[in-house]
Amino acid sequence: MYKIVWDKDNNGILLTMKPSDDVVNVAPRPVFYEELDLLGLDKYWVYPKSEEPLLWACERRYFYRGEKVLEVKGGNIFDDPELILTNPADKLILKPIDLGLLCKNNESSMFLLEHEAMEFINTIYRRYSPNASQQKIVEDVDF
Repeated sequence: MYKIVWDKDNNGILLTMKPSDDVVNVAPRPVFYEELDLLGLDKYWVYPKSEEPLLWACERRYFYRGEKVLEVKGGNIFDDPELILTNPADKLILKPIDLGLLCKNNESSMFLLEHEAMEFINTIYRRYSPNASQQKIVEDVDF
């Protein structure tokens, strides 16, 4: 099973099979500027209104370049959440995540995952299909 580690140099994530102390326990999700605006972080940080994500969140903890920069507690439709900045004195300047580089850095891991999934689908199909004992249904497709 692949593990997720931070790519601190590029503000991304890496899929790896290697054991590491930096393994992320919860799958991170990308965070876009709209979410930061809703939280009111434009008062504390500088960030562009870009199409690309700016940082990562694991549950209610936010990470930039692999370092926790914010935790959000509480909040609902009537009450604002409590923002706990890790270093409120710093005016953090966020740069968008380079999605092309993120994909390139994870290309070999994604290739292996893709082919493992296709092999699994073929195996299950051959096992349960009465007419397809030797038939291969999923061809190698270049995504």
